[in-house]
Amino acid sequence: MDKIATGRVRTTHGIHGYLKVQVFSGENENFLHHTYVMLRKGNSEKRYDIEDSKIQGGGVLMKLKGIDTPEAGKTLNGWEIWIPKEESSPLEDGEFYQADLYGCTIVYGSRTIGTVVSVIEGPQAELLEVKKVTDGVCYIPFMKEYIGTVDIDEKTIEILHEWIAE
Repeated sequence: MDKIATGRVRTTHGIHGYLKVQVFSGENENFLHHTYVMLRKGNSEKRYDIEDSKIQGGGVLMKLKGIDTPEAGKTLNGWEIWIPKEESSPLEDGEFYQADLYGCTIVYGSRTIGTVVSVIEGPQAELLEVKKVTDGVCYIPFMKEYIGTVDIDEKTIEILHEWIAE
């Protein structure tokens, strides 16, 4: 079963262990329908049943079973929230999940530059971490000025300028 990252635990809220969640897609309503989540950080993964979730302000508060104090909740700060892909928000035409970018081949014209190994949050845009076929790694801003066609079915991402991968 494919899973995707849909959010990140930011901090705690209140005295009962509620977690403030940063929702990656902005689709806060989707979080209200899940009964469990997988939390991941580094090589660690934990499954939690959801006791309660609600929208507050522009974000989501989530109460996980077994996390009953602010101190217990703080141990989960920074953990990513993963759900089964089929339970995620539906996509519009031309949209894709960040997880779909992993493993895509970066191309410039007919030349293969490398493979996306990670997506990192940057100051202006997400950065594609690319393991180059020659040697080393480069970081490509995922912005329309640098990215051309993204073909998730073919697992290719076209860059518009070769120098961006140097």
